[in-house]
Amino acid sequence: MKSKIQFFLILTVMLHLLGTFDTLQAEESMLEKYKKQQKQEIDSYKKQVDSELNSYRARVEKERKEWQEYVNNVRAKWGKYTDSSPKAWAEYGAELNSLSIVDFENNKIEIEVLIDESNDQKAEEIMNKRFKKIIQEEDKATKKNLLENQLKYKKEKVTVDNSKKYIKEKVKNTLKKEVIIGDDGRARTKYKITLDLVPNSIQIRAKKYMPLVNKY
Repeated sequence: MKSKIQFFLILTVMLHLLGTFDTLQAEESMLEKYKKQQKQEIDSYKKQVDSELNSYRARVEKERKEWQEYVNNVRAKWGKYTDSSPKAWAEYGAELNSLSIVDFENNKIEIEVLIDESNDQKAEEIMNKRFKKIIQEEDKATKKNLLENQLKYKKEKVTVDNSKKYIKEKVKNTLKKEVIIGDDGRARTKYKITLDLVPNSIQIRAKKYMPLVNKY
């Protein structure tokens, strides 16, 4: 009788151990499955990040090459490239035959034009086009014209309507001409006029931002 009881006790313990072993195996299998799933998710995330990073690098490189090509094209004509700065806004025309520089520090605007052969009338026409472009430029923050009320013509503010007469007067009084050689080796005639901003132009520009300053 005693030996039977011992047998059943041993059998019970063995069955319990087998059940525990099966449970451990099941838990280990679930853990391995979880680890595998985690690894797949991490690998997928890394692939996505690498793909986005490669796309970003390709886009940056494309933009860098396009920018360098643009600068080279400017230098080919002008012999140099003039960039904007915190104190001066420089902008070339679409065909790279004109340049406007709004010098906020020195309170003036310079408009330059390149002509393959000397042609005063053509130069003035291009100057008019470039000037109209910059006086219509909108300040993205204030939604107002960047140079609004900062130029005067015979005590009147300069607008698109009287801009042609204003430029004609400036051509007559401030025009300078010189021959320059571009990086492409070709000689071109450069025309340049200088326009003065009104003395209190800084205050006029600052005043436009007062509503934003008061709001924030």
